[in-house]
Amino acid sequence: MERRIKIIYIITIVSIIAFLGMQAYWLNSRYEYSITEYSTTVNEKIMAAIKAYRNYQSENKNIPTGDYKYNTRSSLSFNQDITNSKIAHITTYVFDAHKLLSIPRNQQLTKEQEEEANNIALNKIKDLDYTDCTFKVDNAPKESDIWDAMRDFELEFYSPFTAEGLDSVLRREDITADITIATLDTMLWQNKFEHQKSLTSPHIRITSPFSALEKKVVIIDYDIPVSNVITIMMDTLILSIIISLLLILCLIWQISTIFKQNRLDKMRNDFVSTMIHELKRPIATLKMCVFRDSITNACWKTVKPVMKSSPTAVTHSTACRPILQNCVT
Repeated sequence: MERRIKIIYIITIVSIIAFLGMQAYWLNSRYEYSITEYSTTVNEKIMAAIKAYRNYQSENKNIPTGDYKYNTRSSLSFNQDITNSKIAHITTYVFDAHKLLSIPRNQQLTKEQEEEANNIALNKIKDLDYTDCTFKVDNAPKESDIWDAMRDFELEFYSPFTAEGLDSVLRREDITADITIATLDTMLWQNKFEHQKSLTSPHIRITSPFSALEKKVVIIDYDIPVSNVITIMMDTLILSIIISLLLILCLIWQISTIFKQNRLDKMRNDFVSTMIHELKRPIATLKMCVFRDSITNACWKTVKPVMKSSPTAVTHSTACRPILQNCVT
């Protein structure tokens, strides 16, 4: 019985340890999944904030006002050689529309007149104040990415990207992050997302190009608040704790019940052993008394007929009586 109880104890303890290990593993997996889910949400918010800031830049270009007009011409060409490399050309030029059209400066220009002046400026661009930039873009994934990069270059020329401007947009989304403007060694065409997994201090880094042709990127470092992640998985955590406590209490209750049953069984066995030991002597004495009486009765049954048949034997029987008693006892 004791061996079985020990086996039950061992199995119960192993079951509790295994269950707690499984719960810890499951909660850790759930915690990592919640961090990944939270990181994805933050990444989407940050990318939306970058897009909103770029739209703000487009709507608030710092184009000088006055008689001079600023314009940009972009083109993409291929070198006619073995490499057949892609070359992006961006030319920014300044021209005086009124002077090119010979119109008085106090006269307001129409859109048609502005377009005509721009076409004239393109034909005489060598005589204007212009800046010509050329970039080799062989590593671009798609041609559309090159055209987007050229538009970003033009936007950067008129409205430079600033960390403070992006930070103000992120703070409206309740996101506080470290923002760094950097220049890479190579052109980055797509957003880069890095996730550093950690139980105590999870961290994400987003690298987004805002002027790919100039290799300029914005690096956003964000520390994920562990409290926010725990809040997300609070329902699961509470349910897991309740189930774990119930199971552990049931197992402990089972051990306690088995222990009580074992103690009662031991008490019963001790009681039976004690009673058997205590009753052995009275029963033995009683058996001796019964045996003596039976022997005495048997002797007298044998002597009585002799006494009746021979009166002289009475004297002898009287003399033999102590001897018979001594034999019996």
